[in-house]
Formats: sequence, structure tokens, C-alpha cells
Amino acid sequence: MPLLEIYSKAPEDPNYDPNRLEISDQLSTFIVQMENLLFTTPGEVLGVPNFGVGLNEVVFSLTANESSIREKILSQFRQYIPLLFSFFSVTVDVQYFETVEKRGVLVDIIVNDQRVLGMLF
Repeated sequence: MPLLEIYSKAPEDPNYDPNRLEISDQLSTFIVQMENLLFTTPGEVLGVPNFGVGLNEVVFSLTANESSIREKILSQFRQYIPLLFSFFSVTVDVQYFETVEKRGVLVDIIVNDQRVLGMLF
């Protein structure tokens, strides 16, 4: 029996499908679960105080570095999406960068050697 998730893409997403209500393929299901973990701040989910990476806050923490961000993400994936690692090879790439105009952080989630999520802060 396939895993089912509510279709939660925003209308601004270039791959948005207004006629979809749910997703059932494994990778899409895991991507939704990863997005939920990445952008949920710990303490936001009642009864599960440690759920969430809080990526928006973590990348700008004064004590964070590439390694600590990567490990926090992987730790949350292992704890809350354990089946992910049974079906896929998952890596997290975190890079700080600096240009003339700004500094930032690039976070990529790579599944089976293909980037499935990329976030720029």
C-alpha cells in the first residue's frame, strides 16, 4: 500500500497542479515530509516539542556552521522519517557563500544523487 500525503504545493510553485488533492509516489511523499521538517520550528507541533529543524532560524544562528546544520537536518530526518533511508540514499549539502552584495547559505537535499530540494538563505 503506497504512502499518501496531502498535496501541499503552493500555487506559486512552477510544478503546482490545481487538480491534485493527494500524492502517492514515495519520493514526492518523502519530499513533503522533508519540507515539513525543515520549515517547522521546534515547539510548533503540540505534543512533539523537538519536531522540526527550524531552518530559517538555524542558518542564521551565530553558533551554526555547515557541519552542525547538516547534522541537525539529517538527525531530524532519521528520527521523524526513518523509512526515507530504507528506500533512498540521502545527503545534505550546506555551503556558506559570500558575494559583493550579500552573504548567505545554500542548503541542498540530495536523494539518489539528484537534488530534490534547494534552499537559499
